[in-house]
Amino acid sequence: MKAAKELNLYTVGHIPFSVGLDGVISEEMNEIAHIFVLVQELVDFDRDKNLSPRAWWPYLADAFIKMNSNSLDFSNDDFRRRLRERTKTLVEKLREAKITVCTTLVMIETATNEGKGYAGQIFKGRKELATFFRNLCRDLFSELAQAGIPMVLGTDAGRLSGVIHGTSLHDELRIVAECGFSPYQAIAACTKNAAKVAEAMTGTNDFGTIEVGKRADFILVNQNPLEDVSNIQDNRGVMAAGRWYSKSTLEDMILLSK
Repeated sequence: MKAAKELNLYTVGHIPFSVGLDGVISEEMNEIAHIFVLVQELVDFDRDKNLSPRAWWPYLADAFIKMNSNSLDFSNDDFRRRLRERTKTLVEKLREAKITVCTTLVMIETATNEGKGYAGQIFKGRKELATFFRNLCRDLFSELAQAGIPMVLGTDAGRLSGVIHGTSLHDELRIVAECGFSPYQAIAACTKNAAKVAEAMTGTNDFGTIEVGKRADFILVNQNPLEDVSNIQDNRGVMAAGRWYSKSTLEDMILLSK
């Protein structure tokens, strides 16, 4: 963070377990890379433990079970009340700090529903914990959305997460719409909002909205995505960097790539 400030760089990252959200805020990090890293603020655990990077999340999962009186029945009213109180405090901290949050909820869906990626190994054989964690991340997103916390869409796609590049963004759009975003908010989070973040990174805002002087990047769709965000998938073609690709051309390109 010290070097980034000296170089005037935009900073985005996880919340180190030994640092916590308060430490990240005090260092003025610009963006938090995943909603799911915020759940560590909702549970008690020893931040001074000397654990390997891969050992922290299993340790945190066990901490939630311990907080719930060592039970996998996460419907306990007292446990839920404590989570709500801590969520309220967490949201207020983010609001005051004006930190952007990247969603990556599809990664959690993939881990908890399909057991894929590194995160999926944490929940292997613990279905109740997987369901609890998935719902907790969704609830946290809803709270952030209602509070107006600035968010951008991302999927954390790659080999380690088990999430597929490209198509997973449509899944992310679906999930955030299910969790409270309007179709416009969902679309803006991966276009207009993303462009604002890119401008903070590079000083240039040349995409994200259709305006004179900006890059000619857009999707031509058959039905209104403001009525149903899944309509984005039903397209007539894509304009990328000023070049038009019809739907048939795109389908041919996909076939050639296999």
